[in-house]
Amino acid sequence: MLVNIDTLRECTESWSRITQEGGKALASIDRSDPGKTVPALTKVMQGLKDVLERMYAEYDHVMEESSKLSHGNDAAAAGYQSHLETLSKYLEMYDQEYMLKESIQSIVKERGCYTQQHLNGCSALWTTEPYIDQQYVQNVIQSNSS
Repeated sequence: MLVNIDTLRECTESWSRITQEGGKALASIDRSDPGKTVPALTKVMQGLKDVLERMYAEYDHVMEESSKLSHGNDAAAAGYQSHLETLSKYLEMYDQEYMLKESIQSIVKERGCYTQQHLNGCSALWTTEPYIDQQYVQNVIQSNSS
């Protein structure tokens, strides 16, 4: 197996768990004193960054393996290319989502820069994860598990 599906599954599960923690941190933000809850959100962001780095490490591993591939094996090369494309799309979704969450964090850590309505919108964006296609993620994990 080119892609360590257990690593991707663990990363996906960790990401979901940490995102839920972030949602709770956002829900508890006191707009008059965000300094009380911002450290929790900072910890969440570090956790998400760590997960994203693990995903990139898996991608780098597949890239290294594909570079070792002998030039005469077109079927194997096509397999590696397919895995690289899958991982690339997978990473792109999570990378975009991470950047969105960074933006949300930068908004909520400044006192007075947002209304309750803004905070509600940020919380909704945080939890719905618009950049992550959950069906695609599940298909990747399930199709590579068998």
